[in-house]
Amino acid sequence: MRLHEWQAGLQQNILSGQTVCDLPLREGAVSAARQLAVYQAAYRLRLVEALASNYPALYALLGQAQFEQLGFDYLVAHPSAAPSIRWFGGRLADWLTRQSPYAQLPVLAELARFEWALRGALDAADAPVLPVAALAGLAPEDWAVCRLRLQPSACAMHLHWNVPALWQALLAEQVPPEPVAQAGDWLIWRRPDGMVVWRSLATDEAWALASLAAGSTLASVCEGLTDWQSAEQVPLRLVSLLQGWLAEGLLRAD
Repeated sequence: MRLHEWQAGLQQNILSGQTVCDLPLREGAVSAARQLAVYQAAYRLRLVEALASNYPALYALLGQAQFEQLGFDYLVAHPSAAPSIRWFGGRLADWLTRQSPYAQLPVLAELARFEWALRGALDAADAPVLPVAALAGLAPEDWAVCRLRLQPSACAMHLHWNVPALWQALLAEQVPPEPVAQAGDWLIWRRPDGMVVWRSLATDEAWALASLAAGSTLASVCEGLTDWQSAEQVPLRLVSLLQGWLAEGLLRAD
C-alpha cells in the first residue's frame, strides 16, 4: 500500500467512525483498533471545540456535557465538509429547529442564529464606507435612480425571543434572564473601527433596510414608508434614517 493510499484510508476510517481497522498500523501495547478509536475521538472533540468557539453563549447556556452531546449529534447529521473548520456549524440553527429535543426549545435555534450572524459580521469582507457628505448634494430628482448598498457585514433578522439579552448575560458570565417571547427586529454589523455591534430596529427601518438590500431606489423606499408615516413626514423620516446609517458606517461607497 502506498503512503497516499494509506493516508486516504486512515482519513476515511476516522471520518466514518468505523470500529474495524483493516489498515496496516504498528501495534505494540496499544492495538490498531484502539489507536484508530483515539484518532476518531480526537477528531470529534476538535470539531465540538470549533462549534463551541462559534457558539459560546449556547455553550454557556447548555453546559459542557449537554453541548458536547449536541455537537456529536450535529456531527452525525452534518459531517464537516468545508476545508476550513471555521464553517463547521453553519447549519446548526436550522438543525436545532428540527431535531428533538432541541426543537422543543426554540430559543436555542434563535440564539444559534444570532451567534452565527455575529461571527459572520466579524469575518465579512471589507468595503469602503460611504462618507456623510456623499448624499449632501443629492437632488430630489436623483432619488428615483439612487440605489444605496449596505456593508457586507450588515445582517438584519427578526427574533421572537429575548436572545440579545440572553447573549449579553451569558458572555458576561452573569445569571441569564429567563427566555421570554419578545418579538422584534435587530441589526448586526461591523463598524468601521472593527467592532461588531447590534441594535434593535423599528419596523419601518427594518423594512427600509431590506428594501435597500433588495436593490430598491430611494424613491421606492420613500413610497413604501407611507405604510408607517404620512406622505408629508416620509422625507424627514428617510433623511433621519440616512443620517443614522451614514454615521454608523452602514452604507458602502462602491
